[in-house]
Amino acid sequence: MRTLGTENGNANQSVTLQLIQAAQGGDANALNQIILLWTPLLVRLSSRYFIIGGDKEDLLQEARIGLLKAIQSYNPHKGIDFLPYAKTCIHNHIISAMNEAKAQKHAALNRSVNLDSAALFSYDNPLDIMIIREHLEAVLADAQSALSDLEKKVLLLYLEGISYKKIATRLQISEKSVSNALCRIRSKLS
Repeated sequence: MRTLGTENGNANQSVTLQLIQAAQGGDANALNQIILLWTPLLVRLSSRYFIIGGDKEDLLQEARIGLLKAIQSYNPHKGIDFLPYAKTCIHNHIISAMNEAKAQKHAALNRSVNLDSAALFSYDNPLDIMIIREHLEAVLADAQSALSDLEKKVLLLYLEGISYKKIATRLQISEKSVSNALCRIRSKLS
């Protein structure tokens, strides 16, 4: 029975089980040895995926976390080899991280108010006013932290209904710069 090591089964089963048990007992050196043994496989497994807003190192880190979870929860008495068990844990953890990143992609939109549906609110009702204000504050907070000074100025003028040409004149920039700023704003706030 092969329990750990590379996919070639290079690691001795008893040594492998000892490393896993030592790591489960809190031995940092054993844990480091397992991670070193698994690094080439972790790189291969994580390279198959893409995470929104992340890079290869982020995926590799998620793969390491999946491996750590596999080490913590592995029970050799269940008769399951560690290799397929760990691969499943790594895969599941990476998929969870990808889904989390995907959910965060639209966070600003999830907190925003559709301008068409804003008409459904009664501006005489204090509760409706409070809800609109909360949504507006969340959108503005996102904008404040994500946008450059130029992008904030362009957005404010654009929201006033001012044309690209007039925005460019007021800010003493080209119309193309206004257009580019609005494209960046859309990508940052979506």
